[in-house]
Amino acid sequence: MIASVSSAGRDSRLRVLLRASFTSQGAISGRVTTINQAVDPARRTVEIWCEIANPPIGGQRRLKGGDFGSLAITVGAARRSVVVPVAAVQFAEDGKKGTVMVVDDKNIAHAKEVGTGETVGGKVRIVEGLNGGETVIVEGGYGLPDKTEVRNKEEKEEKDADKDEKGDKDDEKEKDDKKGEKDNKKEKEKEKK
Repeated sequence: MIASVSSAGRDSRLRVLLRASFTSQGAISGRVTTINQAVDPARRTVEIWCEIANPPIGGQRRLKGGDFGSLAITVGAARRSVVVPVAAVQFAEDGKKGTVMVVDDKNIAHAKEVGTGETVGGKVRIVEGLNGGETVIVEGGYGLPDKTEVRNKEEKEEKDADKDEKGDKDDEKEKDDKKGEKDNKKEKEKEKK
């Protein structure tokens, strides 16, 4: 497997034996084996070779010559980091700072300025502004005024389900009442004859 990495994005932590994951038809793990020391000036890329296992599954190999996919190389891990879904952050123009709507225990939303780090897999690392454990708004936070009372989506769905369940029971009772009325009418008609 050969991958090209933009020289503008070349990380000094990039080295041989780093873990890599190739995704084409499912993720396959491997390791970086070679990093070319020369930068291709025309394409502004650096060639990287990765060794990726391709064991047969059901008699067929997953990778075939000419397959395209994406390669993710793990250059480090930020342990004990605060991360939130990307959708929770309203990024500033510089892309390094943003605002997150944090919900307190009284269901009041508060705008909180945050500093952001790496974005991986739909999550963004928060480097300043949050401590972890806070509840953040992921949907519907854009343009939401500070100190607005909000409801948790799960709580709303539970209440709606309870209403629906109660409504279903009321509907069943109404159907039973109507059926009883029809039966009573039939009996009265029989009595008249």
